[in-house]
Amino acid sequence: MLFRSDPRSHHVFKGEIRNGELSITTPGDLVLLLDTLSFTELRLHRTHLRLRPRASGNLEGIIGGYQPWGDIYYSFAAGGSGNESCSTGDMAGIYYLFRKFADAEPDAIGQNAAISATYYMQGLPAFSVAPSRAGAAR
Repeated sequence: MLFRSDPRSHHVFKGEIRNGELSITTPGDLVLLLDTLSFTELRLHRTHLRLRPRASGNLEGIIGGYQPWGDIYYSFAAGGSGNESCSTGDMAGIYYLFRKFADAEPDAIGQNAAISATYYMQGLPAFSVAPSRAGAAR
């Protein structure tokens, strides 16, 4: 069986290349499937992207938007008291910080459910080769 990408992680955005920089011109929603044990999905609303090629052939840039802060909090809290005592230190404090600094998508009572988020990213030149049918395991 050939590898097929999961359609839940396939997105198309309108963009442009200007002065060598690739950017999204029409922000939209992005959902990427991630590790189910810690951070199940990366969900960004009104997604922006800027990528610039480097002399090495790599790409470098940022992606950002408004992310539901509950998703980020889950990555801290999913480990329970073991995670709190070994790494983060104050789960309740993290919860209230996310609530305080959330700046988008107000709910019915006016509490913002999303927070501005930006991620640095790098791309490396790569290619894939489909396995030959003769050599494929059955």
